[in-house]
Amino acid sequence: METAYRTDIAHRLQRQRGIRFFVATLLFTALLTAAGIFHVWYNYEVYSLGHKLAKQTVMHRKLLDETKKLKLELSTLKRSQNLNQIAKDKLGLRHAEQQDWVLVK
Repeated sequence: METAYRTDIAHRLQRQRGIRFFVATLLFTALLTAAGIFHVWYNYEVYSLGHKLAKQTVMHRKLLDETKKLKLELSTLKRSQNLNQIAKDKLGLRHAEQQDWVLVK
């Protein structure tokens, strides 16, 4: 009877070790899977941010070029002689003469 009792205890211990090993393996596998998913997500985020940065860099360069062009255009338009020339040539304007005046009361 005592050997049967010892055998029963040995089987229970063996079974508990098997369950513990299974749980430990399951936890390790879950941890490894989570680490793999995190790694993939992290690399995707790095790639995505790099792509966004490249787009913003291109946009920044275009805006700098446009700013330079607009500053150059502004400096040429500020010259009063140039303004008079543009008003005459492009817009068809002329200096008002006495007969063009209208008196408003």
